[in-house]
Amino acid sequence: MKFKLLLVIDQIEKLYKMPIGQERFQAYLTLLKGNSKNDMVLPIGGFNPMAKPQVLEKLLELKSLNAEQIIENTLEKINQQLTEFTEEEIFSVCLNLADDMLGGWTNRFTTDYDSKFKTKALFARKFCTPFFWTSEMYTEELIIQRTQDYVFRTIYFHKNGQAKTLQEHFNQEIFIAKNNPKTITDNFDYQSTKKHFEKHIDTEEYTLIFNFLYGDIASQVLAFPIYGMAENAGFNFAQFEALNQRGYK
Repeated sequence: MKFKLLLVIDQIEKLYKMPIGQERFQAYLTLLKGNSKNDMVLPIGGFNPMAKPQVLEKLLELKSLNAEQIIENTLEKINQQLTEFTEEEIFSVCLNLADDMLGGWTNRFTTDYDSKFKTKALFARKFCTPFFWTSEMYTEELIIQRTQDYVFRTIYFHKNGQAKTLQEHFNQEIFIAKNNPKTITDNFDYQSTKKHFEKHIDTEEYTLIFNFLYGDIASQVLAFPIYGMAENAGFNFAQFEALNQRGYK
């Protein structure tokens, strides 16, 4: 199992320089599907084909940072570490940029969830799609970390399949946290989060799992039930547990 880069920035830049309209939309579909009728040859589902000029500006920011070169360098390092796989499967990694500021069809939280947990179709086609957001300030560190996150999720999927229960979602994210640790936010309440997790550990209810991961504010936006979860509570919980398991306090 190895990872290689699919170059996409120049192609999307050219697309976004076309006037918004049917011609641009058809050009987007051609990139997405190629010569196939209904399949995907370039995993660009995170890009809005009708994106407004500010998305092109953010894409050019990534280009100015040499984001794809950074991703390629990161993949080379990961590939050197992947000695446990005997299969020669090659997964193609393709940057996606989603508009969570002015894009009318993108909800940041549901899109983020889908990009991390609903990846069966992408995995079957041997694609891995690190998502970036128009609201972010891009740095080399962010690009490296985001690439690692999504590559390790692909590796986890290879071993375990798609998460269904709350426990399985947590198992996936603790795997990511062990391989790519991050800072835990100040408003994280470990004890209440742990209690809620243990109470609902076997649930497959989407709205509850979503709330555990992203918190009450994200759930309220979608009119989902709330359970007193702080922002990104589940992800922070996974980070905390990963640190504990590695011997840190």
